[in-house]
Amino acid sequence: MSAELLRNHRNLNMYSKLYSILAFFGFIDLEKIRKKYLTNLNGKILDIGVGDAGNYKYYSKDAKIFVLDFEKKMLSYAKDSIPKKRLKNYKFIHANAQRLSKFKDNYFDAVVVVFIYCCSVPDPVFALKEARRVLKDKGKLIVIVHVRSKNKILYFLQYIMEPFSKWIIGSDMTRKTKEDVREAGFKINKEITTGGGDIFKVFIAVPDKLDKK
Repeated sequence: MSAELLRNHRNLNMYSKLYSILAFFGFIDLEKIRKKYLTNLNGKILDIGVGDAGNYKYYSKDAKIFVLDFEKKMLSYAKDSIPKKRLKNYKFIHANAQRLSKFKDNYFDAVVVVFIYCCSVPDPVFALKEARRVLKDKGKLIVIVHVRSKNKILYFLQYIMEPFSKWIIGSDMTRKTKEDVREAGFKINKEITTGGGDIFKVFIAVPDKLDKK
């Protein structure tokens, strides 16, 4: 069963619960990461994948935010989760991260992605190329993600857990997101390890002007 089909059957409250569990065991503190890397992010922002809809807390109140998800139920969840006074800044888009045809080239000041490139997107490189297309030349890509560990023990645990992870939440545990970001034509300015040994990462990247495609 594909990640898209799996996601249709998920509990919409699952994301908050999962993040809370990861934080409790010290694997990752998503709120701390959001506060550090999303606070006061301004301009036109493409937020790909709803998740727990928690990013809104940190964006500038003047930002224009486009939330994109391929599952209508997730968009409804976001609308219910974001305070009404902030909804005026939001536009909700039912679409796939691999097909951003609703948006013209060089449109967004920032693209923010939390776990989607390692989970629900079948072809992350293709999706990243679409993100690059709609991002301004001086725009910023922020990817919060889990990646394939370089530690043999951690990688073995990821390998063992992967069938269950794919079945339960549609998540691929062993993708090489750093390589995918570069292959899609981005230059990584910052790579920050945020927990779980070397598993949880934040990549901050910009379009690579030397790799125009």
